[in-house]
Amino acid sequence: MHNLSQEEMDALSFHEEVVTSDWIRLKRKIFIRTFLGLVITLTRSMVMISNPQMYFAIVYPTTGVGVDNLASLVYPRLLIACSFFAIYLCALKNNLYLRSLSMTAVVIVVALFWSDLQMYIIGGFSQFTAGIFFSLALRLLLIFLIIANYIDIRR
Repeated sequence: MHNLSQEEMDALSFHEEVVTSDWIRLKRKIFIRTFLGLVITLTRSMVMISNPQMYFAIVYPTTGVGVDNLASLVYPRLLIACSFFAIYLCALKNNLYLRSLSMTAVVIVVALFWSDLQMYIIGGFSQFTAGIFFSLALRLLLIFLIIANYIDIRR
């Protein structure tokens, strides 16, 4: 029989980011949001690879990169994103370093959104097509999912 209360046991289990009783409730919801974030990221990347001319005129108007070489710019970014998702999923599986990784994910996704928005503003809204709007909406959805994960982990 333990003489320690649940709060004392939680304080002693410092290696766990989310308290065990809350983790059982939140784990599935966070995994689903993370999986949806991965699907959104892969979808945006596949659209950029399959339809590069949609992005090329507005995002890379002054670079020397051709439309054919745009996919070569996407692959390294996709590799970095998938690596981060793998690390994030390992942290979720083991309930370790979730607060730090969730905050890092929020910063990365918001920075990427700001970078996209800046390119769209500089490129002009005259070239703002339905496909670009869809891509921006997917990025906003990704921000929502990552922030929702962060809020649940911080509680």
